[in-house]
Formats: sequence, structure tokens, C-alpha cells
Amino acid sequence: MGSMHTGLEEEKNGYLRMAAYFEERAKGG
Repeated sequence: MGSMHTGLEEEKNGYLRMAAYFEERAKGG
């Protein structure tokens, strides 16, 4: 993900992807 607002502005599903991405980082990162 190059831009944090990309998913939010381009597609609603992008927000869910970001949530999962940050959740994974919180767990294992």
C-alpha cells in the first residue's frame, strides 16, 4: 500500500483490506 487513503477513496472494500492489514501487523509485526 503506497497511499493510506487509496482504499478509502477508491473502493469501500479497500477499507476492510486496510483493517485486516493493520490487524495482521498488530498481531505479527
